[in-house]
Amino acid sequence: MHRIATKPGDLDSERKLENEFFADHQTPADILFISTADTELSGLAQVWGKRFRKKASPTLRLMQANPLQHPDAAEHYADHVLCKARLAIFRLHGGYGYFPHLLDEILHIKSHGAKT
Repeated sequence: MHRIATKPGDLDSERKLENEFFADHQTPADILFISTADTELSGLAQVWGKRFRKKASPTLRLMQANPLQHPDAAEHYADHVLCKARLAIFRLHGGYGYFPHLLDEILHIKSHGAKT
C-alpha cells in the first residue's frame, strides 16, 4: 500500500489545517463508522438511509479516515466525537503505519474507562 499525495503539505507541518479539518464539523453519534474505503461509506449510507429513514434509531456518523492521519485531527476527533460514541467501528487500511496518532488516541480513551 502506498500513500499518494492528494493535497499539498505534509502531515507533520506546524501549521493548523483549519481549512482541511472537516473532522471538527462532525457531531457525536451513537454509532461511528470510520473507514479509508469510500465505497464502504457510500454503501453503508445507502443501506442505513433506506432501513432507518423513518424509524427512531441510533444516530450514525460516517467519516473518511484519511484526514485523521494528522495528529491534531486525530486528537480533536477523539476528544470531541469518539469519546461520546456508544459504538465505533474502524476500517483503517494501512493500520498503525498510517494511523499511529489515531490508534494511540483510541488506546488512550479505552485505558481511561471508555465503553466504546
